[in-house]
Amino acid sequence: MGAFGYFPSVRAALLFAFAALTALASADRVITIPTGRKIPFKAVRAELWYQPTKDGTTEYYFGTGLTDLFEIEVRTQRLPQRDVNTAVDLSYNIIGPIPDLTPGISIGVQDVANATLDGRRPYAALTLRQTLSALDGDANGDVTLGVYAGERGGAFIGVSLPITTRIRLLGEHNRYRPSGGIEYTPQKGLALRYFARGAQPFVSISLTRRF
Repeated sequence: MGAFGYFPSVRAALLFAFAALTALASADRVITIPTGRKIPFKAVRAELWYQPTKDGTTEYYFGTGLTDLFEIEVRTQRLPQRDVNTAVDLSYNIIGPIPDLTPGISIGVQDVANATLDGRRPYAALTLRQTLSALDGDANGDVTLGVYAGERGGAFIGVSLPITTRIRLLGEHNRYRPSGGIEYTPQKGLALRYFARGAQPFVSISLTRRF
């Protein structure tokens, strides 16, 4: 029996610490759907989406871990010939995913003030995280299952699968539309994406920092 076998509390603490570090490298959304993880406490994430077409949509996201359990994200959507919409998303993370052991579970509300076209959507999300063999080493792969409640209720599903330790495929269906694309992380905390949300192509950049 290894040394950690005599100290289960130490082993559990290390597992939870590892889960927190892996969460910092990932968004709390697949593309638009929520997941069973959160932005860590004292971390912030800024993200820009740009639709590379004439009169395209531009979206800005800013999120932070308010505590070890709560997260808030503010997003602004600029649609062609329409008013600017600002939405607030709130999330409570019951438990973060521990790779190969336990799923992450979150509950929350997307668009609390019902300001966007998709509207207010209370949800529950569960994320299963497994260690997978990528082309250049092991990396985490996620499968997220969840449900929206209320008038706009329905099931959603998403996947984040590694090709290499820096490149991964993303796919989801949020009940309204399918979305999919590819993500490249040249360094920890920085992510570049090309994806389609329904019929809309986007490029995006996100930066996550912990203080």
